[in-house]
Amino acid sequence: MTEVIEFLGLTQTAFARSIGVAEATVSEWANEKRCPARGSIGLICDAFSFPRGPLTAFIEKGGDWPFESVNGFTKSGGQAGAYTKGRPFGYMPRYTSGVPAAWDAETVAGVDDQHDADQWVPNLSGYADAFSMPVMGDSMESVKYQHGGLPEGCEIICSPGAPIKDGDRAYIRFSADKNNENVVRQVFALNGGKQWRLHPLNDKYQDRVVDADDMRMARVVAIQFQF
Repeated sequence: MTEVIEFLGLTQTAFARSIGVAEATVSEWANEKRCPARGSIGLICDAFSFPRGPLTAFIEKGGDWPFESVNGFTKSGGQAGAYTKGRPFGYMPRYTSGVPAAWDAETVAGVDDQHDADQWVPNLSGYADAFSMPVMGDSMESVKYQHGGLPEGCEIICSPGAPIKDGDRAYIRFSADKNNENVVRQVFALNGGKQWRLHPLNDKYQDRVVDADDMRMARVVAIQFQF
């Protein structure tokens, strides 16, 4: 089972969550204290698109790892979880500066500092398009906000595809004519969504109204204070 988890580039926690079993069960499989039942192997195949027959034979009988690629992904350089196509399964990109590369000139005109992820971190958010980054500055610090503020240094996990409603917190990327600025704010729709009011939680900063066409948003779907 260790080979399966390493090939996917997952932690035991993420692997267990992906197939819907207890982490303790996965630990027993990985430590060879027990072998997964056929039903559990089926869960793994369904979750990760492994061919059922070859994976079952490998888990039950051992031998050499039978897969060069699965579902369009391949390992490169023999390093577990290092794929040559797309992101490692179960991981999300983490950025410490710049902007996600997917937010290109077609969506935010003139972006010139897009780059690949600084590192990959486990994605337990439930959003396939999620990315993570640290909060910089104190504009979202607040002791009055009902769900707590976002102090500098905490990690926010954002999803561009997650629906946004009034009062949500969002990572916001402005277009080139607004200097490619990026901020995190609480957001409220105006004029049927044609504009958005961007509200910092820290009273030292002022609200700002921006046209929807001049920015792109990704909802903050989770917060954590360290990786």
